[in-house]
Amino acid sequence: MEPEDRYHAVMRCTKAKALRDTMREVWNLPRDTDLTCTGHEWVLLTLDKANEEERTHLLFIWWRAWHLRNNIIFGDGKDTIKASAEFLESYASSYAAIRAGQSLPDFKGKEKVMPDISFRETKQRVADYQWARPNSGWLKLNVDASFI
Repeated sequence: MEPEDRYHAVMRCTKAKALRDTMREVWNLPRDTDLTCTGHEWVLLTLDKANEEERTHLLFIWWRAWHLRNNIIFGDGKDTIKASAEFLESYASSYAAIRAGQSLPDFKGKEKVMPDISFRETKQRVADYQWARPNSGWLKLNVDASFI
């Protein structure tokens, strides 16, 4: 039996293969024989051989294949290949338009209500602090609190 590793999840899993086959009808993708596991760096080697469009499409497919696998393991397992293919086509279209500087029609009503308003930037002076060694017998732990 094949190990369920990362390669299996995005390439060999039944839904991953079905998604790739479905997307091949729309996108130019490398042949499956060119998408083999050649070791720990198979992703980098595969992407290096692909052109820019293929790289983008492969990354999108692998991302969505991982989603499908997670849906099987942690969800209800009902996500379909058809829905994933439609999602990827829409996502790739939006991505390409954004990269080209084009605006897309807003079908979901999520565009800005007001035009950009420039706000005056305020910069607070941050005091220069130096790290101080803790007292003997104590441990000091510095934490980035940006997550709060």
